[in-house]
Parts: sequence; structure tokens; C-alpha cells
Amino acid sequence: MNFKGDDSFDERILDSRKKTLIATPSISHMAISKLIQQGYVNHLISQNVDGLHLKSGVPYDKITELHGNIFIETCQE
Repeated sequence: MNFKGDDSFDERILDSRKKTLIATPSISHMAISKLIQQGYVNHLISQNVDGLHLKSGVPYDKITELHGNIFIETCQE
């Protein structure tokens, strides 16, 4: 049992993480990527951590992920 006393809590978290792993970019992600590719948008600032902007084709050097990306790890030293 977890700290909330709800056995289904862990299962809901796991289910949410699985959905994030298999998520695909939406038409909005693709539109933003296209605007960047065509030069209408110079840089994207995102609060998302799911990596879908990168999956849609936004170049790594054209995006700032304010809260990080759950699929990318970097060494601070």
C-alpha cells in the first residue's frame, strides 16, 4: 500500500508513464515543427517534458525545454 492508502495509485502512475512513452506528436506539434522548418518561427520555448516537440521534428538547437525532458539525461560535471 502506498502513502495515500490507495493501492490503485501506483497503477495509475505506471499507466500514465506508459502512455507518455508511446505518445505521438499531435497535429499542433507537427504544425509548430513545420513553422520552424520554414523559418516562420526561430525558436520554441516549451514547458512540456514529454519530448513530443523533438519527436515532431523540431531541431534540438531550436527548442528550450524549461522543465527538461524525461527522455534526456545530462551530466552536470
